[in-house]
Amino acid sequence: MYVVGLSGGFGHDAAACLVRDGRLIAMVEEERLVRLKRAPGVAPVHATLACLAEAGLTIDEVDRIALSWVPEHDPTTKSSKEAIQGLLQHDAFHGHTLPKIEIVDHHLAHAASAYYSSGFARAGILVVDGHGEGISVTSGYGDATTIALNHHSYGVEQSLGHFYNSVSRYLGLGDSSEGKLMGLAAYGQPVYDIPIIQLTDDGYRIAIPEQPDRPTHERYLNTRRFWDTWLCQHFGTRLIPDYHFDADNGRLRQNLPFTERHRNIAASAQQKLEQVIQLLAQQIVAQTGSRNLVLAGGVALNCAANGALLRSGIIDNIYLFPASHDAGGCLGAALEVCRWEGAVEPELIQTAAWGPAYSDAAIDRTLKHMRLDATYHDDIASVAAELLARNYVIGWFQGRLEVGPRALGQRSILANPRSTAMRDHVNQQVKYRELWRPFAPSVLAERAGAYMQKSTPSPFMLLAFQVAEEQREAIAAVLHVDGTTRPQTIDRDVNPLYWQLIRAFEQHTGLPMVLNTSFNLANEPIICSPTDAIRTFYACSLDALVLGHFLIVKPGACSLGAD
Repeated sequence: MYVVGLSGGFGHDAAACLVRDGRLIAMVEEERLVRLKRAPGVAPVHATLACLAEAGLTIDEVDRIALSWVPEHDPTTKSSKEAIQGLLQHDAFHGHTLPKIEIVDHHLAHAASAYYSSGFARAGILVVDGHGEGISVTSGYGDATTIALNHHSYGVEQSLGHFYNSVSRYLGLGDSSEGKLMGLAAYGQPVYDIPIIQLTDDGYRIAIPEQPDRPTHERYLNTRRFWDTWLCQHFGTRLIPDYHFDADNGRLRQNLPFTERHRNIAASAQQKLEQVIQLLAQQIVAQTGSRNLVLAGGVALNCAANGALLRSGIIDNIYLFPASHDAGGCLGAALEVCRWEGAVEPELIQTAAWGPAYSDAAIDRTLKHMRLDATYHDDIASVAAELLARNYVIGWFQGRLEVGPRALGQRSILANPRSTAMRDHVNQQVKYRELWRPFAPSVLAERAGAYMQKSTPSPFMLLAFQVAEEQREAIAAVLHVDGTTRPQTIDRDVNPLYWQLIRAFEQHTGLPMVLNTSFNLANEPIICSPTDAIRTFYACSLDALVLGHFLIVKPGACSLGAD
């Protein structure tokens, strides 16, 4: 049975996947294809067509379409038909017979995306996001092919996601900038209390007046306004960025004059989030008896909180699907619909590479079309490793596009992880983002323990670990100011070419890791195609570009200065 899963309800994170008999075949986020970050208000038309193309199918050969949200709870839609109207009415589907539409509750879709991908026979489940269908936190249990969710009384007003996003706005970082807030928190100390969030015997409570009889979207807007007011009353006037127009690049730039107080507010918000998540996990373990935990929802992207939870000893094992935010709901919806039709056994997903791929022949056609000279190398991993060792910053384009917000060796910018000078160069001259933003390493899985304390496999860069004191100076470019890093561990069997690159880099430098950040510029989605890669390469200070087995090096590279 073929099922197309869709996300994009509530106006953001549109994505599509194709599942056959409970096994993922393809998945891609719409933003990567339409080049609009988070694809607000966009139906996942391109993503659906990309997934169908991977299997050589048309839409009328699909048995079901699975929605990862209940349209009646979405203020932008009135029915399931209207919810995917932009998809169904696209000319690409004209004349085709459309499959039956199935609807999966939003938090159930989140839970299914993590549990059925975890490989755990039994596990506790925790879903934490902004809100979906009036619910912001859901706990439960997965046992073989069954998911049982316990919808606790955590409504819109109790949302940890809305709390964290409100602090992000308060500090001038903007909406949907929770990742920036997490990075800023490492620079401060959690010296402030946030008394409005109280830990209780049965969980936690946020002292915001609840309005269960009001429409969900109205409750959401009221919750945002409440937090905006409370933060200003408790911490003072919110931080307003200093804006200026960058005429050379035709962009509006901003500067945020953070003080120690602002950094401490960020750290205090992070600490409160970690405390609540650990308490919820503790209760799930007590209720289920399982020390395996799967996490889903947008808040699950907080790798600092995930790492703290694992270090706490509350659980033994943790799993997160790489697209744990709303985009990942398309997979959960599709897998849950497969379960309705027959058994779906949890199967460990170890890679995020489920999107479009481009052969060397396709890349060569693009290079010729753009009249670009490139050299072909049989052993491209060794060539790239040598350049990295000489402090070149490289765009690395290989295989199938990743899902999720982290580049994981498919569409990555790579650099030497040894110096803070490299960190600052990549931030300022390549990514065009704030200098205080941290980077992360990709490290050989078998060598991670020599650098990270109590490390476990972390293939999706969603866990933070303490770095061993004696190793911190050697990997300064990927070290957070609090002594942690959020690695991607590379298994030779899962990503052999990327493993070969890092192994060759180790032979040059003694370091079994590289700095890895997403192949995109600030406020843009991660690249998808060779055309995207070339455009981005020439729009910033990257020194070299690897496309499959092809290499382009800019004249005058490398910009940081070779060793």
